[in-house]
Amino acid sequence: MDMLSRLEAKLRRTKIRPRELVLAGVFAALVLAMLSLVVMANFTFEKTQHFTFLAQAFLQGKLYFLELPVPRWNDVALFHGHPYWPLGPFPAVLLMPFVYLFGLAGTMFYQGYLQFWLVLATLYLVYQLARRTGYHTLDCGYLSLTFFTSIFFFYAWAPTSYYMAHVVVVVCGFAALVEYLGRKRYWLLGLLCGLALATRVPAGFGILFFLLDLLLDQATTLKLRLHRALELMAPFVALGLLLLLYNYARFGGLVEQGYTYQIHMVEAARRARDYGLFSLIHLPGNLYYLLLSVPTPVFRDGLSHVLKFPFIAPNPWGMSIFVTSPYLVYLFGFKYRSLTSRLALVSVAVMLLPILLYYGIGFWQFGYRYALDVMPLLFWLLMREYRLQHPGLSRGFRWLILFSVILNLYLLATYDYAIPI
Repeated sequence: MDMLSRLEAKLRRTKIRPRELVLAGVFAALVLAMLSLVVMANFTFEKTQHFTFLAQAFLQGKLYFLELPVPRWNDVALFHGHPYWPLGPFPAVLLMPFVYLFGLAGTMFYQGYLQFWLVLATLYLVYQLARRTGYHTLDCGYLSLTFFTSIFFFYAWAPTSYYMAHVVVVVCGFAALVEYLGRKRYWLLGLLCGLALATRVPAGFGILFFLLDLLLDQATTLKLRLHRALELMAPFVALGLLLLLYNYARFGGLVEQGYTYQIHMVEAARRARDYGLFSLIHLPGNLYYLLLSVPTPVFRDGLSHVLKFPFIAPNPWGMSIFVTSPYLVYLFGFKYRSLTSRLALVSVAVMLLPILLYYGIGFWQFGYRYALDVMPLLFWLLMREYRLQHPGLSRGFRWLILFSVILNLYLLATYDYAIPI
């Protein structure tokens, strides 16, 4: 039997139709193009390397920048004459050994050198999560690349300090879910959530899902549940305490991360903070950009509404998650009968609360970047509920994925990259 005949026989056995192979081929080609962009950007991007500079400071026993990245002052917290970085310190700690080794060679270790491998780790983790959720190999590949080509792609592509933090919490979130569906070592779940907390505080609140799932598990004794809860919370609390001490050492307050003292070059951000760092007044705006905001039209002039190519462009203040990830509309069609899914929904809501009350909507972003704090749990919830109702991804779902990839590529091609970051 020749090679072509063997391939046809294999396709008949696996029930994969030729048109599905064509769809998979087109999808794979687009993904490879996007992955090539990620490779080039991560190994050439040199701006906003705050975590690298902070790692250098940590290695010299300092908590503030000894040398300011470019742009020099934007989003830096100036306190008692020292410039601090308000974002969580874990990405800088992660970079420290690499920064040290490259420093010995007299060169700089840029964030993208590490972020590229974190992006690959994300693809692998989503693939493994899909396998443990019950999908077959081809669908696992689809789902892994689906997440990559969604809102995540822009932040995987641009290894700035702001975006690297999102990539780190995404890795922590998916790693925790893979562990939850695997060996379920509670100390490791607590550690991963603690590392997310030390990167972006709202992402760390994802530990609520694992804690509630554990405490409400009636199949185990109360004593065992309490023991496991202690095992889960011990590393999380330890890292939380270290984060509080880190804040106190910098700003003299346990919960002050530096956002009160941030220097904003964008006037709109300064004005929004005047209404309060956290306030209900910020809720409508954040909900709008999270759920409703759409791309902006591109007009031929400042008076008429005659459109010109490319007709639409991303709103740099954010776009709905249903624009950047349209397949998330499936979430509205599920019944959520299982306790696990309901606990996931509750946890997502709790994680979103501080984000939605925060003054900073985000700027120079693709989609609503703070949604990445909850995307691992939300994406798994989508996979889980869909798998409970379908044996595998339907043809319609795959075409929706392809539409999402093309739309995101089109919007990325029309993005105004001249906006300062």
